[in-house]
Amino acid sequence: MEDAADGGEREWHRFGAEAIERRMLETLGAHLGARLRPRTITLDDGNRAEIEGVDAGETVIVQLMGNLGAFKPQYRNKAIADMFKLEWMRRAVFPGALPVLCVTDAVARIFTPTAWTTSAARDLGIDVLVYRETEGEASVVEPLISRVEPADGVYRAETP
Repeated sequence: MEDAADGGEREWHRFGAEAIERRMLETLGAHLGARLRPRTITLDDGNRAEIEGVDAGETVIVQLMGNLGAFKPQYRNKAIADMFKLEWMRRAVFPGALPVLCVTDAVARIFTPTAWTTSAARDLGIDVLVYRETEGEASVVEPLISRVEPADGVYRAETP
C-alpha cells in the first residue's frame, strides 16, 4: 500500500483554503489533539481510495459531511456510505484506528436517539461529532456518539 501525502499545500488535496472540509479537519484535529489531513491510498490491488482525514500515526480516520442549509434526504445515504467506508478503512487499511464521522447541523438530524443510523454508528464504534461555525468561530460542539475525551478536556461525551 502506498501513501500519496506530499506535504505543504498539496497535502490538502481537493480541499482549498476556503473549503468547509478544511476548516472541519483543522477544528476536529485541534479537538482531538491530532493533525488531520486527507490522504489518497493506493491499495495492494492497484485501486485508489481517499480518506478525508487521517493523523500521521494512523490512529484516527475521518469522513466529513460539510453540508449547509436545509436537510436533504440524500444526506442519510451519504452518511451511511461514509460509515461503511470508515468501517472498511478501519478493518482493511488502518487497523485499530478510531473512526470519526464529523457532520454539520444539517446532517446531525440523521443521528437522533431513536434513529437506526445512531444504533449502527454506536454498534460499529464510529464516533459522530457535530461541527458548527458561528460568528466566524468554528468548533466541534456536540458529540452525538463518542468515546473520546477532547484534547482540551472540556467534556466527556456519552453515547445517546
